[in-house]
Amino acid sequence: IAWIANPMVCWLEKHVKIVKKFGTAIIIILVLGIVVGLLYLGISKIVQEIITFVEDAPQLYMSLETEVTQLGDKFAGIIQILPEQVRSGFGTLVASFQESIGTWVANLSEPTVEVAGQIAKSVPSVFIGFIVMIVSAYFFVADRENVLRWIKKVAPQSVESRMSMVFDTMRVAVGGYFKAQFQIMAVLTSILLIGFLILGINYAILLAIAIAF
Repeated sequence: IAWIANPMVCWLEKHVKIVKKFGTAIIIILVLGIVVGLLYLGISKIVQEIITFVEDAPQLYMSLETEVTQLGDKFAGIIQILPEQVRSGFGTLVASFQESIGTWVANLSEPTVEVAGQIAKSVPSVFIGFIVMIVSAYFFVADRENVLRWIKKVAPQSVESRMSMVFDTMRVAVGGYFKAQFQIMAVLTSILLIGFLILGINYAILLAIAIAF
């Protein structure tokens, strides 16, 4: 959050002449509002699709089972000419697949009371962490120059140069890798989501994110 807010705060301080600590508070509030709003819209839509998927899971399983049965009937003639061991193995594979899917659907449909209780217990910790995050972001931006000056003052020149080299290398190597991955995922998600919405496919957001991931 501080990394996102800092350029905007510096721009306000330079062009609008707003005191940095006051501008920092405004920008952090705006950034938090935008981030929380986007997360709320995205997560609420994904949760809605997950709930719908869980409700439709038994019907989807029945449809899948029917499709598998029809596919097996189509290949019945081919399977009959195969050796006995191959036919037996194929039958075991199909039965195991049906059993696994059935168990998964049954577990998926069960109420997750324990998970809900754990989430409820973690709410106070999440709230405290959220407050600490806001305060930390504010001071990271408001006192950024003071912290950097203090570090340069107390750190020897050799340590400062080596740390700069390490951070630059990490930013280029690790940061560049994850940046590229997230950019590819974002583009794929957008393309898939637009296509799924045009085609009217259910669980468009959920499927787009899962496939891109």
